[in-house]
Amino acid sequence: MRIGTPGFQPQRLREAREARGMTATQLAELLGISRNAVSQYETNKSSPSPITFDAIAERLNMPRAYFLRPPQAQRRGKVFYRSMESATKTARGRAERKYAWIREITSRLSRSVDFPETNLPNWSMPEDPANLTDEQIESTATKLRSFWGLGRGPISDVICLLENNGIIVSRLALDAATLDGFSEWVEQEHRAYVVLASDKDAAVRSRFDAAHELAHLILHRNIDPKALTSKEQFKLIERQAHRFAGAFLLPEESFLEELLFPSLDVFRTMKAKWHVSIAMMIVRCSDLEIIGEEDRSRFWKSMSGRGWRKQEPLDDELLPEQPRLLREAIVALDEAGVLPKNDFLHEVALSPADVAAMCGLAADFFDESRTSVRIIDIQEEHDG
Repeated sequence: MRIGTPGFQPQRLREAREARGMTATQLAELLGISRNAVSQYETNKSSPSPITFDAIAERLNMPRAYFLRPPQAQRRGKVFYRSMESATKTARGRAERKYAWIREITSRLSRSVDFPETNLPNWSMPEDPANLTDEQIESTATKLRSFWGLGRGPISDVICLLENNGIIVSRLALDAATLDGFSEWVEQEHRAYVVLASDKDAAVRSRFDAAHELAHLILHRNIDPKALTSKEQFKLIERQAHRFAGAFLLPEESFLEELLFPSLDVFRTMKAKWHVSIAMMIVRCSDLEIIGEEDRSRFWKSMSGRGWRKQEPLDDELLPEQPRLLREAIVALDEAGVLPKNDFLHEVALSPADVAAMCGLAADFFDESRTSVRIIDIQEEHDG
């Protein structure tokens, strides 16, 4: 009679394997067992022996408790991926598994912390993105700025803005050149999530990615899900999100007031104030018909000539914005003694490294020898 592991959760094995970007064959080779054995474990046809179970936890760098914890049922909405058509299945699988962990972390923290209320307007938008005009996109971006009381000037911190309005944001190493981030509105939770790539560290690019994902949450919440599977429709909604991001970060009236004459040197000066890329300003000028195709082409050539297509001026000086909401919740609960950090870690049954990375904590935050950090008042910090 073969001895297995009582309580082993087969779905958790697949989740952990995909989160590590492994195929069943690769995991089998690491464990020194057959691929069929891994398949048997994942389909609940058999259970790993205690020795194999320990090896699984070690190779996947997960606590043993993770594989004994029943998976949480999660309702899904529409997930909007950047470059969805070219993102590899493995990269998307890895990202989705970690995103599910972020939702589990958020769910647990929500029982002890009052996160900011979701303040994301659900304006009437066409179900068919083909019926959404550029004029509507521009006016919607302006309307959202007014709704959030942002005025006409630069946004100091886009990620903080999203978090202040109840959107859960995380930065992850997505390890895929074709995957910049993704977002989802979960109707049953009345909550929005945005995940950004931490391995693309240009501050202006990260701000744009955040505004791009915000666009999907505002413009495309009600679209037909089939639009996400059609290549042409997907290209359209991506273009629309780009247009919205440009209009949201660089309002037309304010942008044109400062843009006395479009030139790379003028764009460079404006970048220091608005924290948007020179490339984005070129596109914005084109969108607003300030320049034509010939001028746009000339700008791209000049950018290449100066070596700015790979790295623009100020890219090495501006620091990427960082999410704070999850991090501050964990720190505050720990310092208040409401939910000590290692009790929290035990409850979510994830590895310390994963939780630290997903929540923006110091890599050694869960080390027992680490000195305490001060309590951070979540609401006060974000209201400021």
